[in-house]
Amino acid sequence: MSADDEGSSSKTLNTLEEMESEFIRGGERQRLQEIMVKRLKESGWTSKIEIMCKDAIEKKGLEHMNLEDLIAEVRDPARKLVPDEVKKELMQHIQEFVYNNTDLSPDK
Repeated sequence: MSADDEGSSSKTLNTLEEMESEFIRGGERQRLQEIMVKRLKESGWTSKIEIMCKDAIEKKGLEHMNLEDLIAEVRDPARKLVPDEVKKELMQHIQEFVYNNTDLSPDK
């Protein structure tokens, strides 16, 4: 890696850090979390995950399951159940934020 490469890499990192900071400070992350929770509830995803959690606890017994075990058991299946529409909507919001806060455009 040349010195020029290191400089551009560092510059990109600073830009990403600034963008992340603005994403949080400007309230965009909170807004997207609220949208995601709403969409997941509307899609029935949260109900499915509640059932998965109850089933896992009943299967192993509450005395043999802690929070970390429960998360480990349901995390991957839960992620796979997130509807594509929810993923696409969140990605669109994130892309809009990036395009509105950088000189990037969808055409590049």
